[in-house]
Amino acid sequence: MTTTGFAIEDFGTWHLLAQVILLALMAVGGCSGSTAGGLKVARILVAVKCAVRMVAGSYSNRIIRPITMNGRVLNKDSREGVVTYLLLMVGVIFFSLPVMLLLEPESSFQGSISAILSCIFNICPGFKEFGPTENFSFLRDYSNYFLSFLMIMGRLELYAIMALFLPSFWKRFS
Repeated sequence: MTTTGFAIEDFGTWHLLAQVILLALMAVGGCSGSTAGGLKVARILVAVKCAVRMVAGSYSNRIIRPITMNGRVLNKDSREGVVTYLLLMVGVIFFSLPVMLLLEPESSFQGSISAILSCIFNICPGFKEFGPTENFSFLRDYSNYFLSFLMIMGRLELYAIMALFLPSFWKRFS
């Protein structure tokens, strides 16, 4: 996967199932430490392991199954950090979808969600009107500002940008 935005195939003409799989792969992204956008495979893996652990613990309270990554046991703070990050990212995506549809009412649902994912995960391009043979130039200025903000949020890390909007962050420096 690349974050260059180059496309050698018009995947906008592919079958819908293939497009959904590609969209899911865009969201997952690359491995830890890579420059690929997305949530990162390691975070998804930790979240799945946490979910399996919670399901196993629901029918047997005495089972203690540590969650490991690369042979190391993850502590509670690390697990909670990963799950919190994923929940915040999903929240930002779900909040962004109605905003995008409100800013650009003529855009399609599939196009809007792909534009949001491609911007927040710095993948590009998206589907439908944001597809590989298209660009974002037809959008209104405030839509481009919104999508640019999502790009900054995705590239600079979600927590750093969200901290700027917390009053407690600014009180500490005043």
